[in-house]
Amino acid sequence: MILLKPLLFKQLTTTIIGPHGITDMIHANQTNHLTQLYQINALTATSSIVLSQIHMTPILDTVFFIASIIHFRRDMPEISNIPRYVWSTVLLMTTIQIPELFFAYMVLVHVPHHYEMNWKYMKENPRMSFALILVTTLLMGHIGTMLGDNIYADSIVNVSKGIIVSHIVYEELFVHKNATHNSSYIES
Repeated sequence: MILLKPLLFKQLTTTIIGPHGITDMIHANQTNHLTQLYQINALTATSSIVLSQIHMTPILDTVFFIASIIHFRRDMPEISNIPRYVWSTVLLMTTIQIPELFFAYMVLVHVPHHYEMNWKYMKENPRMSFALILVTTLLMGHIGTMLGDNIYADSIVNVSKGIIVSHIVYEELFVHKNATHNSSYIES
């Protein structure tokens, strides 16, 4: 069982969790923000590489953690007037200790909710959206298989953090800015 966890986590990461960020490309294409998307991706990926090279990964880790709190707040319900940022922080602090809980949250809550929030963009061209998500899923799954355990190398993990931060920055600046969604979980 202990050997299955890393393999399962890698498969979930590369074939379910990771590909959901490609919806940024769908949104950027429809709203003429591809240049901004590419700039954000280049800046955050390059920054993560530079921070890694100069041994400043604690800065990257801090930015990644804060960005994750901001991002996951959109999944949190309003409970007793406690800000969603608090719930998001509690979720992250808990799942740092229990990775299985994090993966369950990502697969069962975050990714489906993300697709629900982005459906209004995806439905404009559902065949293209499905094809892009499918190709991304297959490509990421293949890369994960090719890399094997090297997927956990510091350099790859740090670049991945940069890419995730770019996903969060793009969504905050372009997808959710002035957006109205039917989901009751979408307000800040």
